Amino acid sequence: MLTFGSLFSGIGGFELGFGRAGLVHSWSVEINHYCQAVLKKHWPGLRLHDDVRTFPPPGEGRWSVDVICGGDPCQENSNAGSVHKRHHEDLGSEFVRVVAALRPRVVVRENPFPSRPDALWPWYRMRAHLVGLGYAVLPFRLRSCCL
Repeated sequence: MLTFGSLFSGIGGFELGFGRAGLVHSWSVEINHYCQAVLKKHWPGLRLHDDVRTFPPPGEGRWSVDVICGGDPCQENSNAGSVHKRHHEDLGSEFVRVVAALRPRVVVRENPFPSRPDALWPWYRMRAHLVGLGYAVLPFRLRSCCL
């Protein structure tokens, strides 16, 4: 049975889909308190960590999973965010750091399209880092109007 962990979990979209596909939900990382409450309600007993910058914590058990999924906050990458001209913390590097530390068999990352011209983590930069870690990368686009 395949296991998965989720970074930047939000209210559990990946968790719901992967669970329905038969994967076992091992842990989630989410900093927002409201989102944490939703995750705890739907997955009681879930190992939940509150900050990707301190994940995985040393000495707190095994965090290895077959799949890591997530989408770092898109404000820094989304073309919609360019309207506000604000810069947010670079959390894409934390996504890569966790993948490098845990070495899952599969990585699934969600990214907005189109990316803003000054995006820190457009899909091609993430692809380059994952390829550098030895992963084969297959980017594809899902349009919300088709779902």
